[in-house]
Amino acid sequence: MSKEDAGRLERSVRHVKLLMEAVLLAPLSWALLHVVRALFGALLVLTRLRQVTARVASRWSLLPGSSSKAEAPCEWQPLDAAAARCPLRLLGSMAIGPRWNTHVLIASTAPFVVRRWLAVRRRAADATRSWTVVVYDEWHNTVAALAPAAVTVPYACRGVVGVMDGAHDDGETVRVRLPPGRYQLLLRYYECGARVAALPAVEADGERLVVRSGSCRAHEVNTALYGVALPALRHRAEVWLLLYAMHQYVYPMLMLRRFLPAALVRAEFLPVGNPATRYVYGACRAGEPLQVRCAAAALASHRAYLTVYDRASLPVLWGVRLAGLPFRFVPPHDGFYLVRLHPK
Repeated sequence: MSKEDAGRLERSVRHVKLLMEAVLLAPLSWALLHVVRALFGALLVLTRLRQVTARVASRWSLLPGSSSKAEAPCEWQPLDAAAARCPLRLLGSMAIGPRWNTHVLIASTAPFVVRRWLAVRRRAADATRSWTVVVYDEWHNTVAALAPAAVTVPYACRGVVGVMDGAHDDGETVRVRLPPGRYQLLLRYYECGARVAALPAVEADGERLVVRSGSCRAHEVNTALYGVALPALRHRAEVWLLLYAMHQYVYPMLMLRRFLPAALVRAEFLPVGNPATRYVYGACRAGEPLQVRCAAAALASHRAYLTVYDRASLPVLWGVRLAGLPFRFVPPHDGFYLVRLHPK
């Protein structure tokens, strides 16, 4: 058999295998992921209902000596290696936001009350190359995205409260007007380097401190998570098989994406994401070189970051910033790549 015939036979076998996966296994994988996501959604609803019930009971309590105290300011909680070691946090991350953003320092807060205004003191955040703070309501719906005035948010995100027309930046703070409710924040710092990253204080309604300032070493946090903790999961067969089963459908979906609605593929591949970031993604095969090159026009206004994942959605290449020259990588496993384009 000639090399050409062997190559055609190999491609035919690969196509048949892909179609069998898409027809037989992908629906089961998709269903498993959405069942897990629904379970976490139900857990979130029950938790919120319990919190609301407790607040109502406290407000209307007639016990002698009862009083309503202001909530103490919460702390920033960086996404660190503990997220990979805690089964519940790991499963939640892989069900709700499975495409690990390996190029940023991520920190979140507990929910807090806002009656009218939310303000982020930006001086600490400005020490990084770029930053965004995404505001979520109690049900994890995105309601605002705060960033320096120089950062341009895609037009598709302008309907989000505070992204374009509701946010105010005076150089010291970035403020956004919100409906009364309880909110929590997700902070992203880009290119912190090896220095200590200062996390900003956050105020509500012009007078109450709701999130204290803090600090952490971004490089150490990300190295422990993406360089040690997550790769170690591949050696825990029961964990890796569960994650593989949850995300098995993604690879055939991307391979067959030209036959599927683009909005469906985007929603499945990126269920959550930074409103200020644009994305380019696709499937890659084990042993076949992946070469990525960004156009000069894109790099003039954006920073480009590449992550490659295996079929369990665990990073196999992380921390790569793309420049003008082509970047070449040979994936050790079948999987998918994701290029994030973030405004400078």
